[in-house]
Amino acid sequence: MKTMSMLIPILVLIIIALPAFAEKLYELKDEASFAVSPENPSGAKGGGALSELMGGLKPSPSVTVQPGETAVLADFKGEGTIDSMWFGGEAVPEFILRIYWDGAKVPAVECPLPAFFAHARPTNVNHYDKKYPTLDSAQVFISPGRGLNCYWPMPFRKGFRVTLENTSSRAMVSYYIINGTLGKISKNAGWFHTQYRETMPVTPGQSITVLDVKGRGRYAGTAMCLRSDPEKCRGCGCWCEGEVRFYIDGDKERPTVNYTGLEDYFGGSNAWEVEGSVYTTVSGLYSGLYCINHKEDGKPEDWFMAYRWHVKDPVKFKKDLRVTMFDLGWNKEFIPLANDYITTAYYYLDSPEGQRPETVFDLNIPLSGTDNMIWNWWYYPQAISKGGDLYWTFTTREGYTGVARYDKNTQKTEKTYLKLFGCDDHNSAAIYISPEGRIVCAYAGGHNTDNTLHVRISKKPRDISRFKSGVALRSSGLTCYSQLIYSGGRLNLFYRVNNKDWARRESLDYGETWSEEQILVSAPFQYYCRFTPTDRDGIIRINMYSNPDRPETDVRQGFLDAENALLFNSGMEPMGPAKMRPYTDFSVIIPKPEGLTQRLLDIAVTDPGKALILFAPFSMETGEYSYRIYDSGKVIDLTNGRRPIWFPKYQGGAAWLTKNKIVLSRSDGDTDFIELWSLKNGAATLEKTVWSEPVGSGFLRNARPVCDVRGKAFLWHRGAYPDSDYTDFDTEAKIYYDK
Repeated sequence: MKTMSMLIPILVLIIIALPAFAEKLYELKDEASFAVSPENPSGAKGGGALSELMGGLKPSPSVTVQPGETAVLADFKGEGTIDSMWFGGEAVPEFILRIYWDGAKVPAVECPLPAFFAHARPTNVNHYDKKYPTLDSAQVFISPGRGLNCYWPMPFRKGFRVTLENTSSRAMVSYYIINGTLGKISKNAGWFHTQYRETMPVTPGQSITVLDVKGRGRYAGTAMCLRSDPEKCRGCGCWCEGEVRFYIDGDKERPTVNYTGLEDYFGGSNAWEVEGSVYTTVSGLYSGLYCINHKEDGKPEDWFMAYRWHVKDPVKFKKDLRVTMFDLGWNKEFIPLANDYITTAYYYLDSPEGQRPETVFDLNIPLSGTDNMIWNWWYYPQAISKGGDLYWTFTTREGYTGVARYDKNTQKTEKTYLKLFGCDDHNSAAIYISPEGRIVCAYAGGHNTDNTLHVRISKKPRDISRFKSGVALRSSGLTCYSQLIYSGGRLNLFYRVNNKDWARRESLDYGETWSEEQILVSAPFQYYCRFTPTDRDGIIRINMYSNPDRPETDVRQGFLDAENALLFNSGMEPMGPAKMRPYTDFSVIIPKPEGLTQRLLDIAVTDPGKALILFAPFSMETGEYSYRIYDSGKVIDLTNGRRPIWFPKYQGGAAWLTKNKIVLSRSDGDTDFIELWSLKNGAATLEKTVWSEPVGSGFLRNARPVCDVRGKAFLWHRGAYPDSDYTDFDTEAKIYYDK
């Protein structure tokens, strides 16, 4: 009897749970199944197993996506529900998954492929206990060998479209199957959405946003990937003290729903401590901390992956919902931290149109000071003044691309990080100020590392603290550099493609929307173009040459009529429509010196008939080099006994402050100089030495001046800059106003 008394409660629980669990399995409805895969891309009835391998016996459900391409995995018509999705192959963040419902223009799902499956930083290898990390939950299942499964019900009324973009520089393979049911959908059914966000790092004392959405819906879940550096935790025993808060339907200062700690929200307690050891991994039906990456030496690599599915307790909202987290540790007191967070929010909404967050692959990290800045001169403009403010762009040693503003009255500098790419002094940006005063920044997705141009526009005039959601422009190839010129009644964006071609887009609304890409100049090898406005509105000067290690370093010239999309040669001879032209179609104006090579530096804004060009001939064998001015056929030497310091890393430079003033960075012995020169009556003279400083053993360099395009001020970077590579620097910005 004792045995029976123990069994009865268990049997009762099974009997009670069975109907709710199995209802759909045994209920017969007027429905039909479908499956979309590479073996049946249309999802048609009887349309599967298309492979000819082994006479059709062995399917091969995979697609190969080339760099920069977007594969359409499904374009399905009908009414029904996606019941499950499985992905295999390369589960890497460089794959961007997008899902569009019922003809919507903005995707409802837009996030890196593994992040959609709560695995934002995939290891694809062993984690700390030498086992492959598995997520074993009701809604998402990750198995060894990169098997990604999800079981979120996703209703649609007219159809759906699923795409996969390859943002890497190599071809990648993906396997997938999308299973679903065709049938009538309730009029009350919402559409499935996600919001993906990166906050890296958190600003101490500020909360991070997980979701911010307008409309009626239900919040369905959170996936979090957190990197916590033990050396920066200030002695904290854990990072778990921050609250998760739900601000529902107009909540402002205080939320309607909040959880008392991160581990509490993700279903744990006391930092998942077991027998004195914190962070014990667990994976349950609706919550868990399922993965911790550790380095081989046993120290944390700092990636913690947790999830919480609100299947049994969805958060309902009628007008809007904002979900936040706070980064907080404990060491005898609560301590704000600065960890890195990657989050994916899952929710249902009363609209199929996605609501992209401001931080979708973008950042808004406000800081202050002129420290940790460097740039490369192939972005244009890099500095521009407005009233008493000077704005410029930069990149940092951590790989952030940013924009800065110097207030001349207060002599204070504020800056905002816009994007994190990788450490490379090429990752700066072009900058423009619209007539309304909004700051427009354009930058490539790294130094020839992806196929995207990014355009960010400030939310308020002359305010760099917050930028709107970025406009992502997909290119036909790998991108680098960007140049912004307003001319001919439009904002023109120029950039390099695949390290050799130069492309153009135009915007008639100051950067909000853009035309399709048009290649203008093409070369079979690494090639540079500098686009410069002229005194004649609508006419843009084009100067070009090859990398100095090639023989094709003759400087060539052409012109673009931006308003009428026409190209002209160096003497304004018509060349026809603004379409792709080989570089050899443009005339040489500065031949390569005999036995030397040369570097193009800067071009002044002048009349189309008068070219003022700064360039530097040099010998790669002997180190002989000099600064020179090309003045419409006449060449003026600027060396005056001191040498440019731009070889071999091109870190010196010269720039036009105005058409009559030049800023030089030069060296003499072990001392660097920043000098201001004037150009009058065809002769250049030294006006003043602005700065001088010994180089010393720490490679302390003063170099790379960039000038305000309105001629009021210029900057250069000062600091450690060895000539080893483009990623080794520790520099600050120096500012000088020309009185």
